Amino acid sequence: MSKIEIKESTVLKPTIERHGNILVIEDDTATADAIGSFLRSEGFSVRCVSTRADAVPLLNSVLYDVIIMDFMMPGMSAADFMVEARRRGPTSRFVLMTASQLASHQSAKLGIGHWLSKPFELDELLKTIEKCCS
Repeated sequence: MSKIEIKESTVLKPTIERHGNILVIEDDTATADAIGSFLRSEGFSVRCVSTRADAVPLLNSVLYDVIIMDFMMPGMSAADFMVEARRRGPTSRFVLMTASQLASHQSAKLGIGHWLSKPFELDELLKTIEKCCS
């Protein structure tokens, strides 16, 4: 299980109005809820699901600007999900979350340029989203 710490002193306050659709795929409910609540408070529209298989049908109805997903999850592999996601939303950007020490290798292997090592702070997530969208 991952633990995300929210520290008021480190949480970025919005400096511009943000808009955008973000899909969070995380099997740990507490982590998904924390990420979803934080990103909504920052002005994003967020949908959270607990499996990659649950995320696939959502790709047909919404073009997600950013897809944030946990690497180590049961069920559909990250590689298989990436094939589906890129086919349905070729402009979506991806952020990989992982507790593995091989995060940069795993993300590069999937063609994902942005990743976060768990545990991470929410301001780090926000900075990563801003980097991948710039």
